[in-house]
Amino acid sequence: KDSAMDEASLLPYTPHHDVAPPQRSEWWNVCFILFAELVGTGVLALPFTLAQVGLIAGVAIIFASFVLSVASGLLLWRLHALHPDEALT
Repeated sequence: KDSAMDEASLLPYTPHHDVAPPQRSEWWNVCFILFAELVGTGVLALPFTLAQVGLIAGVAIIFASFVLSVASGLLLWRLHALHPDEALT
C-alpha cells in the first residue's frame, strides 16, 4: 500500500480549508473583547499590585485604569456613531 494515501485518508475532510472567513467584528463584539481583556488581566494582577504598591497607590491605579477604560469606551462609541453601518475590522 502507498503510505501517502493512508495518511491522507486519516485527515478530516474540509471542503474549503483554504478559504478564511471574513475578519469582521461588530462594535459590541469589540467592546466585549476589551472588557474581557481588562477584567481578566485586572483580576489576576490586582492582589499582586496591591501588595507591591500599597492600598492608597493601588486604589489610585485602579481609578486611573477605570478612567482609561471609560475613555476607550467613549472613543469606540463615537466611532460607531460616525460609522453606524460599518463593522470594525
